[in-house]
Amino acid sequence: MVNEVKEEVVETTNEVETEVSLEEVAGEMFTETKEDSKAMKFLKKALAGLVDQIIGIAVSLVLLIVLDFILKLVGFYIAEREPMFLIMYVLFNIFYRPICSLTKLKDTIGTRTIIK
Repeated sequence: MVNEVKEEVVETTNEVETEVSLEEVAGEMFTETKEDSKAMKFLKKALAGLVDQIIGIAVSLVLLIVLDFILKLVGFYIAEREPMFLIMYVLFNIFYRPICSLTKLKDTIGTRTIIK
């Protein structure tokens, strides 16, 4: 009878040690997952910003072409396209985020498509 009790105590002790070690391993895995999720969040935000900048470049180019076409109808032309493109690009970046936050999207297009 005493031998049976000793065996049960040893088995219980082994089970407790096993459970603790599993909890430690699970804690370590959770920590690694947290770090991965931080990296993924950063990559998603960077990709969303990249998408927004590509949209900004495209819209600025379209605005430049439309403005050039309108000016040609009147008889004028844009002498230096690069500075004009830069001005349109900067203005687009200034107004893009506030305008998007006021629309139904409530976020920029890049944030809506990548992060959510």
